[in-house]
Amino acid sequence: MWILLLILVLIIAFLYVPSGVKVVYNDGKIKIHLTLFFFKILLYDSEKPKKEKKQKKEKSPTQSPKKEKKKLDFNLIKSLVRGSKKALSILFKKTRLTKVNLIVAVGGEDPYKTGMTFGMLNAAAYPILGFLNTVENIKFTHVSIYPDFMSEKTRIYTSFRAKISPVYALKMLMIIGTELIKNKSTENGGNNNGKSIDSRNLRNLDGQTARPR
Repeated sequence: MWILLLILVLIIAFLYVPSGVKVVYNDGKIKIHLTLFFFKILLYDSEKPKKEKKQKKEKSPTQSPKKEKKKLDFNLIKSLVRGSKKALSILFKKTRLTKVNLIVAVGGEDPYKTGMTFGMLNAAAYPILGFLNTVENIKFTHVSIYPDFMSEKTRIYTSFRAKISPVYALKMLMIIGTELIKNKSTENGGNNNGKSIDSRNLRNLDGQTARPR
């Protein structure tokens, strides 16, 4: 009994405790970590060397030709778009961006152009950042945009944490899955098990059954 109760508590905690990803961008280098409870798992690191892909063997002319690609199912695409709209609305409402940091050091070879770029960027960025700061689901920690006349290029550093409860992630998957099931059921119902009967054949069939033997 106590074991079942403990398992139930753990399941509820897993579904409702927010988990998410931490993204760090530092001058062209990206790191993405998955955060779940007290665990932190590296998902992507642009600095890690990529594994070399094995070269595909060329097929000999005696081998069978490739199968033709299936045509696009527009009903399936509609279902995916419809389900994605509902899922994205949940994603935007329930996802929280926390510990958002943004540091931009505007640089360049020409000090005059550096100053002009800094002025234009400053004028455009701060109104947008000010608006985003009023959004309830976005929490900024540090924002700094400044000119760096000693640097030959502009350097950007940004980091944030995106958190969402797994229960909402499951809800999004269920919405998309439901739309796909609806699409499949309508296809099966509309196709009449994949067979179609011509109306002229029906008239001929009626005429044959009406004739006396």
